[in-house]
Amino acid sequence: MLRPTPRILQEPVSLRIAVKRVIAQNNSLGYGAPRFVQATSNGEAPDLLQRCAGLLVSPTALEAMLKAVQEYDGLLTLEDFVMRWGSRWGFNSLLVETARDSASMFDRAAGCKRWMAEDEAALD
Repeated sequence: MLRPTPRILQEPVSLRIAVKRVIAQNNSLGYGAPRFVQATSNGEAPDLLQRCAGLLVSPTALEAMLKAVQEYDGLLTLEDFVMRWGSRWGFNSLLVETARDSASMFDRAAGCKRWMAEDEAALD
């Protein structure tokens, strides 16, 4: 069986745009992510950084995403963005590393590397 090629992520200009991309991509696959949409107020929460930080450390959110990436091929997650660009949006290094660990776990659960940034693709 061939391993799927990772999809390419383009850097969003803001956390708000990243959240909206996650929601749109998840919806396009049929995964509505109602808790994520509600927690982030559809990407419009005034305290979006804090809400996303809470999701990154939530055991409940991690468990839900592990199940989702197994069911929905190529599912995009908040962690996929935060591990790469989170420090630019105000996430501390511990949260960026948490996102990296979670995204790695999601890749293992999906059975493949799901996403890579454009600059990572050039190195691959």
